[in-house]
Amino acid sequence: MVFGLGLGLRLPADFKVPSDHCRAGRVRHKKVMEYPTASALQHLLVEALAVVAADASDQAGWTGRHVVGVDEIALNFDDAFRMFERPIEQRQIDESSVCALREIDALFTSMSGTGNSIRWTESALSSDKGWIQVRRVARQVLIQLTGRWDHPLPDIQVIRCPGDPAPGAGQGCSV
Repeated sequence: MVFGLGLGLRLPADFKVPSDHCRAGRVRHKKVMEYPTASALQHLLVEALAVVAADASDQAGWTGRHVVGVDEIALNFDDAFRMFERPIEQRQIDESSVCALREIDALFTSMSGTGNSIRWTESALSSDKGWIQVRRVARQVLIQLTGRWDHPLPDIQVIRCPGDPAPGAGQGCSV
């Protein structure tokens, strides 16, 4: 099980997950997190959208640099989008941006599932119509939220439980 922490969470470089914390694909947490502010959540969303909006070559470089599968791009967006539900409910973001975020979510959902594994490869980033569409919509949202679409790609920390293979080492990744 791989846990991508692209949501602005920074861990020390020597951080290791004790093997007793990995049970049935879950990490047990001993501390309760406080709910982040709307501005912090928007920052996380912008970081996730930056990866979705990036050129295919930059996306491939990002996944390679962090040794994660292409699906981590969608998973990172999904994490940020789900965390942003409260600001959406409180209308802290305009309706057109909300509609576009939901479109990205629907596009990723339509790209998932049995028979779609080819869409989650590095080569698909530049050729798949779904990736081209999701990239276009993400750029529009970033322009609406920040005035520009080309943001730096965030660094993430990946926690791998003992015995988990790296992406592409046998089992592959699923969304």
